[in-house]
Amino acid sequence: MSTSASPGPSRVFASIGSLLVDLFEPPGPASPSSPPPHPAAHYPTPRPSLDALPAQHTGSATARASASASAGVTPVLGGGGYYAAVGARVWLSADEACVLVDVGPCKGGAGRGEGANEDEGTGRERASGGQRDSDSDGDGERQVAQRLTLPPGAHGCSAAQLARLEADMLALGAGLWAFNERAGAALPCARIRYDGDVRMFEYITTPPLRPLALLLDTRLAGSAYLHVAPPYGPAELLGLVGELRAHADAHDGDVPQDGCAGPWRPKLVFEPWPKTCTPAHRATFEATLEHVDVISPNHDELFALYAVAAPADPAARRAAIERLVGRLLGLGVGPSGGGTAVVRAGRDGSCVATRARGVQWVPAYFADAQERVRDVTGAGNAYLGGYIAGLHLSAGDPYEAALYGTVSASFMVEQPGVPTLTAVPPTRSRTPLDTPPDEDRGGGAPVRPRGEWEEKWNGDDPKARLAALRTMCARARVPEA
Repeated sequence: MSTSASPGPSRVFASIGSLLVDLFEPPGPASPSSPPPHPAAHYPTPRPSLDALPAQHTGSATARASASASAGVTPVLGGGGYYAAVGARVWLSADEACVLVDVGPCKGGAGRGEGANEDEGTGRERASGGQRDSDSDGDGERQVAQRLTLPPGAHGCSAAQLARLEADMLALGAGLWAFNERAGAALPCARIRYDGDVRMFEYITTPPLRPLALLLDTRLAGSAYLHVAPPYGPAELLGLVGELRAHADAHDGDVPQDGCAGPWRPKLVFEPWPKTCTPAHRATFEATLEHVDVISPNHDELFALYAVAAPADPAARRAAIERLVGRLLGLGVGPSGGGTAVVRAGRDGSCVATRARGVQWVPAYFADAQERVRDVTGAGNAYLGGYIAGLHLSAGDPYEAALYGTVSASFMVEQPGVPTLTAVPPTRSRTPLDTPPDEDRGGGAPVRPRGEWEEKWNGDDPKARLAALRTMCARARVPEA
C-alpha cells in the first residue's frame, strides 16, 4: 500500500513549479553593451515600478520590505508555482490548492499544526502556516515564525524582510502552502536587474526537481490536477510520468484507509521551461504531448520551439499560432488525443484548441485598456492556475476554463507583485462586532464554507469580471453590421 499522506479535504490544484525569491537590484541605464532582447519578444515587457510597491498591500510586507531596501536589493516572492497558486486561489479556497515550499525546521516549536511531524529536519511536510500565537509586534503586525531562508550568495535581504515575505504568503491562506521542512533548506533565489528596458535574469540557486516519493508524502498527493512548470522541461516531465505510472501500477486496487491513499493519477498541466523551448528540444517536447491533459507554452516559447519568426501583424501572428497549434493537435495531446492545447499570447489573449471542438480565442481582459497593465510578471502562470480552477468549476470544459484563467491574469497585471486579497461579509455592512476570517488566530485568508464571506481581489469581485469577460467574448463573436 502507498505511504502517501492522507489527502484530507478534496484538493483541486497542486503545483510543483518554483516558488523563489527574486532579488531586484537597483536599475541601471541602458548601455551600448546591454544585450538585445530575445528576437521573439515582440512585445516589450513593462519594467515593474518598484517605487510603486509601498502603495500595495499584498505584497504588503513585500512592499514595506522594498522601502527599507531602497538602497540595495528588493526581495519579491516569485516563481511559476507561486503565481499559478495565486491564480488558482482567486477561485478556490486555500484548502483546495497547494504548492510545495522548502523551509528549514520550525524554530522553538512555533507553528506546529495538526498532522505535523514532531521530528524536526526529517524532510516531512508540516501542515501549519508557521505562525506564533502571540498577538503582534511593535508595528501591529502578526508575528511569524520565520523559516524562509536564502542560500549563500544571496546578499542584501534581511531576516525581517524574509519574515514579511512569509507573512505575505500566509495572508493568502495558510492551507495554500505545503511547507517541506528539512535541515539546511533554503528558498531558490534569482537576481534581476533592468538595464534600460532589458531584463537581466540570473539564478543564484536553481529551483529543485521534486521526486514523486517526496510529493506522495505531502498534501499535494491526491490533487485532481498537477501543474508542472519550470524547472521541469520535457525530459523531466517524462521522468515524472514514468514515476506516476510505476506508482499507479504498484498500488492499483489499493483502497484508501488508515491515512493512506491509493494510486495518484492527477491530470497533468504542463508549462514547459523556456530554456528548453528550442528546436534542439522539439522532439522531446513532442514526446510529452500524449502524456499531458493540457499543454501550455506561451506564444514566444511556441515560436522558439519551431524556429518561427513572430509576425508583427496581430492577425498574422494569431494565424501562425493556430498553424502550430494544429501541429500539436495532429501529433495528439493527451490520452487518445483528447487533450487541450492552450497558448498564452499576451495582449492577443489566449488560443484554446481541441480536436473535437477546434480553435477558439479568448481576448485579454485589458486588451482595450492597456493603461491598466502595470507589470506582466507572473500573468501567464496565474492564467494557468485560474485555468485549472476553471476546469474544476466548469466540469472540465476547456474553453470555459479559459475565461477563469483570463480573469486570474487580469488581477496579476494590475500591480507589481500579487493582487490584494480582502474578505468582507456578503450581505451587510461590517460592524465592530464582526471578526475578520481567521483574524483571531492569525491564519490569513479564511478557510470557510463557501458563501460565508465574499473575497475581493484588488477590491473587485472575480465573478463580476467573469461576467464582463463573457460579454466581451459575445460581442467579439457578433459580426458588425
